[in-house]
Amino acid sequence: MRSGETDGFTLVTAKYKRGRAVHKTPAPQPTTSTTHTTSLYAATSTESTTSTTTVLSKKNRRTKPIHQHQDVTQSANTAAIDSLISKINSKRYTIRTSGYLTSLQPHLDILLEHNPDEIICYGLGSPLASPVSQWQLALILELNHGLGTLPILAFDPATTSQDHIALGKLNVSLISINEEAQRAVSCRTLFYMPHCEQFLYENLVRANWSKERIPQLIILGNRFARYREAQGLEEFKKRSVFLDLFLECLDTVVELPGESGLRVRHCPYAFTDTCLQRVDRNKLVSIDFGNEKDEDEGENQPELGFEKNDSSKTKTC
Repeated sequence: MRSGETDGFTLVTAKYKRGRAVHKTPAPQPTTSTTHTTSLYAATSTESTTSTTTVLSKKNRRTKPIHQHQDVTQSANTAAIDSLISKINSKRYTIRTSGYLTSLQPHLDILLEHNPDEIICYGLGSPLASPVSQWQLALILELNHGLGTLPILAFDPATTSQDHIALGKLNVSLISINEEAQRAVSCRTLFYMPHCEQFLYENLVRANWSKERIPQLIILGNRFARYREAQGLEEFKKRSVFLDLFLECLDTVVELPGESGLRVRHCPYAFTDTCLQRVDRNKLVSIDFGNEKDEDEGENQPELGFEKNDSSKTKTC
């Protein structure tokens, strides 16, 4: 080797040490190591391929999670419905065993005398969301048991699909549309309307204001006289023409006992100011039903909450 020359190994090593390696030749791998590396790589590749196929498959990616979600949702719905029915049955048991049902015997006697053919419920709310609604539903189910298990129909815009299923299991049929209490009866009917708004009672009496229909109604709901006392006679007549006429013909007003009779720790206030009300047939003789109805057509309807041919508006009981 001449003076001033270096061999290739010395040159590469020197440059590599200074951080500027020109090239590196990979060290030869042992045969056993190569075989192991190749086998591991192959296994990894196979697993990756399988996993990719599973993830990218539309069937596995979409169908399976949906099924799992549906199963969980269905199970939760079933549990909620079963729990709701259990709570209502528990409240029915409390009404029976606390002595509260015994205190309702005068009311049941009046109902048996009236001999209704069906029960219509408005304004129960959502039993799933409200313990008060559960108490109110439990009460009418117990009263119905004493009446001989009449058909019960119910509507409230607040009810949910879970409420509907639970009501069905309790033998309560659903009214499919919001009637706004404008149901004209064709038989003796008990209307159960706990804590409904004033205009709904007005709509009900108006829809049945005839000598043939109005005696067939018996209403278990708010005491109408309280509206007149709170609003004053003139304002009450202006807002509720037919309720005022109904009050003039009253035969029976029997208020429900206080909730304290349930003997529960937390009073539900589910039956406050609730009473049975019906008219006296003899007092209807002096009323000109045709003239009263014609006189009220038109200008007072919006004020009374009575809106014809407008099913798009939903009012909450």
